[in-house]
Amino acid sequence: MGTVAIIVDILIGLVAVVAALHFGATIYAKGMIAGMKKEASGWMNAITKITPPNWQSLPSPSGLDPERSKEARKLYVDTYKTALDSIKKEVAINRIDALTEEFLKGIEESVGPS
Repeated sequence: MGTVAIIVDILIGLVAVVAALHFGATIYAKGMIAGMKKEASGWMNAITKITPPNWQSLPSPSGLDPERSKEARKLYVDTYKTALDSIKKEVAINRIDALTEEFLKGIEESVGPS
């Protein structure tokens, strides 16, 4: 009966080690995901704070009549909005790619290569 008890103790120890490793990997992944969400939230808050100017606050271009000046300033604001939207989309795509890469790298480190 002594060898059976030793084998059972070894198996229980192995199960406990595997369970502890799995638990540790799960906790690591949860923390990593929470950190990624916080970082993404910070990026989005920073990006949304950038706004185009109001066309009325822009200086009037010299040599243009009031109607043309108004059109030119509105065109500038529309162009600014388009460029800003393009930049926001590119930053979002880059952040998603970077976060995906970080997430996969973190999972691989915590679980091991597949």
